[in-house]
Amino acid sequence: MLTFNRLIFSMKRRKLLFVSCLAICAFVLFSGLYYQNKNYAKAPVTLNKTELLRLVNQARKSGCHCDGVYYPPVKEVVWNNKLETAAKNHCVDMQKHNFFSHKSSNGGTIVGRLNKVDYNWLAFGENIALGFKTEKEVVNSWLKSPTHCKTIMCGDFTEMGIAASDIYWVQVFGKPK
Repeated sequence: MLTFNRLIFSMKRRKLLFVSCLAICAFVLFSGLYYQNKNYAKAPVTLNKTELLRLVNQARKSGCHCDGVYYPPVKEVVWNNKLETAAKNHCVDMQKHNFFSHKSSNGGTIVGRLNKVDYNWLAFGENIALGFKTEKEVVNSWLKSPTHCKTIMCGDFTEMGIAASDIYWVQVFGKPK
């Protein structure tokens, strides 16, 4: 009887695993179709770096509630061209290969993108977005999202770069060695 119960339990676990995998695959497929069929707003061709820094630093200087948790004020960040280049490379990759993810089209991560631009980091973070027309819209959206907001409010970061390409936005934070 003990063996039969284990067999039943094993079959139930396999069925649950199969159903879970099926649900995840359906979600990914549906998300991809939804993403491809939506008409997203395009980002400006030239970003206003001063405005992006002002908006991000305004939140950092004031403190911010992220998902009901208060994050106290932290030091402002400064613009970093290497972080901007890493962000731009990822934007162009997503645009060229028509996907939206923190991973690159070749499976690479933010670490590889930072290494590619010779950014020697102690800490880093990345936010991505799509479909925003202005700097204010995208920063406000990140501040309304708990995980993106926490990244913006992380006191470890001292530098930032943002880039946009077509409908894609990438924000990269860092603290150099």
